[in-house]
Amino acid sequence: MKLIISLIVAAFLACVVPVGLWVSNFKHLPLASSSGEWSNFGSYLGGVLSPVLAFLSFIGLLLAFHTQRKEAARLKDEGDDLNYFNHSVKSLERAFEALVTRSSRYNGDNGLPLVQLSTDRLAWLNCARLILSAKAVAKQISQTSAGLLALYEGEEEYWRHQFYELFHEEKTFSMLLQPNFFGNPGILGGAQLEERSIRVIFEFSDWPEDKVDPIDAVPLYSLDELSKMKASMSGVREYVLAKGRFNPKPTESSSAAEALASAGGQAPEIELAPRQRKP
Repeated sequence: MKLIISLIVAAFLACVVPVGLWVSNFKHLPLASSSGEWSNFGSYLGGVLSPVLAFLSFIGLLLAFHTQRKEAARLKDEGDDLNYFNHSVKSLERAFEALVTRSSRYNGDNGLPLVQLSTDRLAWLNCARLILSAKAVAKQISQTSAGLLALYEGEEEYWRHQFYELFHEEKTFSMLLQPNFFGNPGILGGAQLEERSIRVIFEFSDWPEDKVDPIDAVPLYSLDELSKMKASMSGVREYVLAKGRFNPKPTESSSAAEALASAGGQAPEIELAPRQRKP
């Protein structure tokens, strides 16, 4: 934008300066009345302005070409970022599907097919590779695509929770407590789950230590907010008040002061236990 403004100013000066010089030199002469004198003035302006305006037009053409290339690069980057996002999300979805087997039975709560954790070595390897691929490709999303980065974080959190629920389902959790679920090292040729695949999958299902929980930025209810709650939220109000956050426990100093006041301002007598002698 600054370059465009500079070109406009340069073009304006290129037109004004030659006319100003002509006027300053011939201002003592009367206004020309013959076509020949006006023709000379036109030749003067044409000879001075033509190279300048041609140069400015060339600069403007280069600027337009540069702007088009920049816009094309931006559109390409946006397309690449969208492809990276779609690939990463699809990889997480495939990773979860690789680790579970669908049952012919259905969940009575939500009507969805029951899932069971796979014990196949190849399934665990495939799941771990897909998780690693999703993370690696997601890192290629440029920082300028803040929206896609935020969307990917949301998708990653969703699938992390799906893995967490899978591992903490009652039946599955009891299975994971048994070493034989991962394979019996004492049996040669048995289907042993690859240790690194186990690590990748379980680490993905846990909340990252360096990840900030957005819920921490939400303030707790204040007394004023609780008092203004609607009648339909009376249960919420009673629940928060029952937590005791607004009724701090008395400190030792306040307890001592209350005891002193109850004794009429005198310190209560305290019986000391007799000193035990050494045998």
